Amino acid sequence: MPHVELREMAFQMRSDELRNYGSEILSRDPKRIAAAEVLDLMAYLVECDFVGAEAKLDTVKYKFKGTADENYVDAATTLAQCHIHFAYGRFKELENTAENFLKENSKLPSVEQGELLDILRILAQKHLILDEFEALEKVYQSMLDYKVDSQSSNLLYLIKSVSAMVLMSQGEFIKAHEVANKNIAIAKQNNYTGLMAPIDSLYVMAKFHLAGARNKEALAIFEEVKNLAESNSQWPWYFMADGYLSREYALNNQMAEALAIVRDEREKLANMNFRHELNFIPDVNELYCRHMIRDIERIETLLTRVPNLIMVQQIRA
Repeated sequence: MPHVELREMAFQMRSDELRNYGSEILSRDPKRIAAAEVLDLMAYLVECDFVGAEAKLDTVKYKFKGTADENYVDAATTLAQCHIHFAYGRFKELENTAENFLKENSKLPSVEQGELLDILRILAQKHLILDEFEALEKVYQSMLDYKVDSQSSNLLYLIKSVSAMVLMSQGEFIKAHEVANKNIAIAKQNNYTGLMAPIDSLYVMAKFHLAGARNKEALAIFEEVKNLAESNSQWPWYFMADGYLSREYALNNQMAEALAIVRDEREKLANMNFRHELNFIPDVNELYCRHMIRDIERIETLLTRVPNLIMVQQIRA
């Protein structure tokens, strides 16, 4: 089966078919244990079972260390790690893992183009969330270096999703909206779900409405982002979208409701059964609320804990 069909299974969250294909490989050639194990790992990943994927990843890495399959397994586990790090907001680890992978594999003929573009899209999402717009543009330029077959809708989808984010970061909201809208349509037509759900494009759509002061439309899409992110364990997007719901209450002077959302976010994070680095998002959301009521003492405390986002820079100033 060519890579294209396996990639389509992953984009459509068809984890059972990935596992079945792994079993078929093994029954045809019992020596291909590594391929079957990697497909099982990918099945956990596309199910967005990141706890299961992380456990499987450690097992697979250990099992094939020092064998002829080690390099093949390393490429697959690194891709999985990038998705896990993003889902849990471990952004420094994501950056290191992704950069190492791109440095070592971008020139290797054995590495699938889809894997490289997938990792670049994850990096782009991280850069957008942290307002790292120059880095976001560099990622997009790297993606454009790949000569992608124009018939491959899933590879074009990865590139276009980053294109929408870049346009938004440049303030080109109308163009960003057009690209994001097409992406969402492509995702619906092709049933792209799970890791490949168009959460980033929906986020761009919400920001487009916000820029045009259409808050009601924006909030409806942020609610959609939040629900989609929660069902696919894409936690940075969940808390980012939730933050805009909190800010809307703050803008309407409903401070008790705004801070209740922040409190719920912290409680949700405290109860998560995995190592994450997402506490900065409720801090940023609270910072916005405290800024609205000029709670200087609390603002000063929060400013020591949050990354240097554009909003944070404005409040500092």
